[in-house]
Amino acid sequence: MKNRVKSVYIGTLLLIGVVVFLLGLGCGSSEPSPTRVPQPTAAPVPQASAVPAATPTPVRATPIVVPQPKAGPNYGGTLRYTWWGLGSIKSLDPHYSFSYSEYMVNYAMYNNLVEITAPDGVIGPDLAQSWDFSQDGKTVTFNLVRNAKYHDGTDFDAESAKKNLSRVMDKEVGASQAAKLEPIERIEVVDKYTLKLHLKRPWRPLLAALAERPGWMPSPSAVQKFNSYDEIMGDFGRNPVGSGPFKFREWIVGERITVDRFDQYFEEGLPYLDSIKYVAFNEGSVGVAMLRTGEVDMLDMFLQSSFLPLIRRNPDLKLIGGQSGRTGVIQFTVDEEPFDNKSLRQAVAYGLNRQAYIDAVYAGEGVPAYQWEGTGWAYNPNLKLFAYDAQKAKEKLVEAGYPNGVTLRYTCGSTTQNRAKCETIQALLSEVGINLEIDIVLSSEFYSKLYAKRDHGMYMLDTAWFPRGDPHGRFQILLHSDGFQTRTAHYKNPEVDRLMDEAGPIYDPSKAQSLYWKIQEIAAQDAVYAYLVHENVWMGATQKVRGFDWAPDTVARIRDVWLAK
Repeated sequence: MKNRVKSVYIGTLLLIGVVVFLLGLGCGSSEPSPTRVPQPTAAPVPQASAVPAATPTPVRATPIVVPQPKAGPNYGGTLRYTWWGLGSIKSLDPHYSFSYSEYMVNYAMYNNLVEITAPDGVIGPDLAQSWDFSQDGKTVTFNLVRNAKYHDGTDFDAESAKKNLSRVMDKEVGASQAAKLEPIERIEVVDKYTLKLHLKRPWRPLLAALAERPGWMPSPSAVQKFNSYDEIMGDFGRNPVGSGPFKFREWIVGERITVDRFDQYFEEGLPYLDSIKYVAFNEGSVGVAMLRTGEVDMLDMFLQSSFLPLIRRNPDLKLIGGQSGRTGVIQFTVDEEPFDNKSLRQAVAYGLNRQAYIDAVYAGEGVPAYQWEGTGWAYNPNLKLFAYDAQKAKEKLVEAGYPNGVTLRYTCGSTTQNRAKCETIQALLSEVGINLEIDIVLSSEFYSKLYAKRDHGMYMLDTAWFPRGDPHGRFQILLHSDGFQTRTAHYKNPEVDRLMDEAGPIYDPSKAQSLYWKIQEIAAQDAVYAYLVHENVWMGATQKVRGFDWAPDTVARIRDVWLAK
């Protein structure tokens, strides 16, 4: 692969949350693979500085690392990749992405201006080969690659990048991630390959946002052709066109998606694979069986812990992964009865024996959670509000007006593992007088029904809330009143909004840290979420799969994967 010039925002985004997320994530790939190692430049803003030496990090056991034989990359072959959520994909239009399910496919078909690299987590170049911030932190200039094309043959350039960012920001379009680009005031095309973003204020999380869903770059020509500027479920979502290493071939809804090598991909030497076939399944046992029989090559995370020994004992298979900052929680709709009663929510939080839950459901594969962040510079090791206390749970029930206990509705996904999680929580909370009536919803319909209705009450939310390239990204979604997830939690706290709006412009993590600690403390006290676990994540794979590393955000990017002969 050719070496592109890599300018990194050293002292700010280089050293903030993405990098330190790696303290909690093991990687199992040791053979040579293409890397994008950024070459740092000077800090672009006066406030920028390194993460303070005393930055707290969680205590974690040593992740399991599976050695792999060394060999050079091979070309050719079809990678068969499976994850149960693939069957729930509704659209491949990236600007309407709202589910984890689309990530793996979209990262193969679309590029961003910048990317979160694996395994180091540095924000490095993608369609932008370098960038510079103004001294006041309010302008960023991107120098774009000059040889990138979309799959429809049109050129990627500054004008097409502007159209994409403008589409996300257009309120009439209704893009799911528009809030993350709100700090952009104006987009300027300086010349064909130079793009300048003028910001309303300095904004540390911007590059991390551009490396995620808001920064995906579909072909504006194709989007216009299929009229998807006007329709959320427009035809472009079934006929996606990007500039990534793989181009769309077919989609059989609920079954599989196939993408093929894009021969005009701008990164020299990539991709290695001829194609990727994404195969859906509905049950963990089915996915494991597919991997063990050789029907698929990679089985994505969310493996039920009882299946891990089956993979570890098989000499033809391996596990890649370890501990992460992915966070499983119970979420409440805080503006509807009975969950508008904070004391009731706190009773649930006190009544959760988290370690017993982790031992029962995960076979110990995780650590108890008391906040969103499980690692990184925004994690507060001293924040452990509502640690398990049966007596306090009962006292909170009395305070909430339920001296004789309470029966609550609990909505859960339909997979075997989700049922096990829900039934374990049901058993644990019954010990403190909280009885759950479990409402099972098909996992393939879980999120669409969740966002369409307001009657979900209390439900399991543990399948997609992974760390972002900057801690602000996850907090924005889940805690800010403008956040995407507030459509379901309906959580609005003016003080949290104020602190987040104050923290975002601060480029120095040592100064921003205390604000994020306060945000998490307020949110934990409000008990909009009852935190459960920071999960271990695993990729099951055959021994012939090479070149894969987890990024710290635990989203699988498989652009560089190749197959041993």
